[in-house]
Amino acid sequence: MKLRGLDLALQVREQYRKAVKAFNEAAEFPQCRFPLGTHFSSGPDIAQLQGVEVLPLLGKQAARIAVELQDMGIDMQDEIGEHLGPYILAVRDENRERRQEVPA
Repeated sequence: MKLRGLDLALQVREQYRKAVKAFNEAAEFPQCRFPLGTHFSSGPDIAQLQGVEVLPLLGKQAARIAVELQDMGIDMQDEIGEHLGPYILAVRDENRERRQEVPA
């Protein structure tokens, strides 16, 4: 892997770690409220969502990043928790369907 590819892989892997951390926090505290804001302003939060509401979004995001890393040839077997398994399968199915929709 070239240096640029390695740097990209390290950046994506760090994104994956952050996504998994957020997913785990939402799973651990399903009734807690998580702020939804925007980086364009320092004003009040747009909304407060419960962990149970954001869990599917965070799971799908972590799965997308994991699949991207796997597609880059990085072994993620030891890093993917059992709770992300269904999300990984869903993302792979979406990717497969998307590839089939594109005319050859």
